[in-house]
Amino acid sequence: MGEYVGFSRAEMQNTLVNYISNDALMIYWHHKARQFTYLIAEDREDYRGELKRLKRAIKNGDIVSVSSGETISIGNESLFPVLVEFRGVQCPAYFLLSESCMGNFIDFTPYFFRTETKRDEVLTYLQN
Repeated sequence: MGEYVGFSRAEMQNTLVNYISNDALMIYWHHKARQFTYLIAEDREDYRGELKRLKRAIKNGDIVSVSSGETISIGNESLFPVLVEFRGVQCPAYFLLSESCMGNFIDFTPYFFRTETKRDEVLTYLQN
């Protein structure tokens, strides 16, 4: 798989490995910074704030859909994504990281979680 808008799969995977080794609880693509960012256990307030921000964006219609995606394997680790489709925004991250690399994945911004249980809890929160 090649590069998309200056991003490579290998660079993204290396970034995720680094964040995982720093005990990231949630890793997500930051559109303005054009890179992944992550939150750890000590970032509880920021974590809650990000989820509330997403919930508001759903209510405002800025988010078109929220769903779970295919698990991403990075080395010996698995990341479980919530896929967020922002209205009119494309994102290279999930598209490049997914094994199937389907074209419509470019419309989804990934929010990765370290466990399937946490991913499902967040998905339920956002969908209700």
